[in-house]
Amino acid sequence: MRLGSPAAAIERLPDEFRLVRARLVTELSALPRQGSVLEFQRHLAEALASGEARLSAAPDWATRRHIHLLRSIGDALAWSMLPMHVIRTLRRHPGAPSALRGQRDDLAFVFAVAEKLSVSGFLPILCDLTHLVRVGDIVAWSPDRILILECKNSPMPDRVPTSGRSARQRTRGEERAEYLARSWVEEQDGVVRLALPGGWPSPNWRALQRALAALNQAPDGVGVGHMGIRDWLVAVRKPEASSDVEVPVGLRRLIARGGSRFKLPAMGLHSELIDEPSELVCSPLAYPVPAEVREQLLEGSLLLIRMVDLALLEAHVLIRGQSARLEITDPEGMFPIVATLGTAKIPLSFRHLSSILFSPVSIRAMRQSLLSNLRRWRPVEEVFQADTAQIPRHLLATGDHVSYATVFKGQSGEPVVLTRASDLGLADSTGVYILHRP
Repeated sequence: MRLGSPAAAIERLPDEFRLVRARLVTELSALPRQGSVLEFQRHLAEALASGEARLSAAPDWATRRHIHLLRSIGDALAWSMLPMHVIRTLRRHPGAPSALRGQRDDLAFVFAVAEKLSVSGFLPILCDLTHLVRVGDIVAWSPDRILILECKNSPMPDRVPTSGRSARQRTRGEERAEYLARSWVEEQDGVVRLALPGGWPSPNWRALQRALAALNQAPDGVGVGHMGIRDWLVAVRKPEASSDVEVPVGLRRLIARGGSRFKLPAMGLHSELIDEPSELVCSPLAYPVPAEVREQLLEGSLLLIRMVDLALLEAHVLIRGQSARLEITDPEGMFPIVATLGTAKIPLSFRHLSSILFSPVSIRAMRQSLLSNLRRWRPVEEVFQADTAQIPRHLLATGDHVSYATVFKGQSGEPVVLTRASDLGLADSTGVYILHRP
């Protein structure tokens, strides 16, 4: 094969792409101590636009995968900067991330808005650089306020649009902001969403460090971090493609032990979060590990496997004399756990099992968290009954200071912001808008 032929260029693509991703992961890992969040996103945007241009010219699997993994790096930035509840809320959108190719002027305007936010003390996250943040063009975080911004690289229209794509975007963004701020909202489709106060277990980073340390000492490429009885985090060095070994002996032994001792055995692999990014579980690329480990997790040369007995999640206790239960009903279903509080049955989503199976959250910590939440929810037990339509506002979770706005281009090209007057404290009506300079 001649050097420089089209076939040779295709063979070089994966290595070239991997070098781009490695540089970005290294840059991400240095934040916020070194570098700039905004400059990192410029580099990520350039890599995405370049990948999209190459995909348009010659569609192939390697380029599609490269673009997917680049947005996974963007997800890691979002997980590093934004609260979990914000990510989960802003994932709810019917569309996919917009392609950057062909949007040079629009993207330049978004970055110009992001620069103003950065100077004002916000950390701006550009949504189209991620899989997960799908509402708005920028989500800007500060210690006391979060902004969701839709950026329009065009002059402000004569009146606020009441129909069409712009109106749908504004309605969707205002609904999400209202929910995050008030902990409840009745959406356009009639769905009422409530956020109740509750705790969430922290990852066991020490167990992860133990698994990685054991891996570095293991001749067979398998390291185990014990997170509790029948609860393991396993780090596995993926065998080379030329190796005859498919499953390391140490991993086969662990699987055999689990099969004989576990009542409800379950296994999760971190790479599922790379293939199908989830708003329910933190990206492995945001773990507090060195850049080289993050890169190995991204590329799949290092695997993190959770092996756990789900039966350890079940419990039957008394809460102030009232019976409370946690039961695993359908491990594969959308609501695999049912909590019973008195006469109320509370279906719990797969989010809880996802955190156990795809992150270093121990099953014991999740069990304690769920029981603690049942104690918190006891005063609002009636909200879980099918015929209950209201809940006292003072029993909802504390909301965040979140607002939504649309940014247009002023006469001199500078950003101008259209915001609900109620969000600025200037009116009670949600139908009144104010146009102002940021």
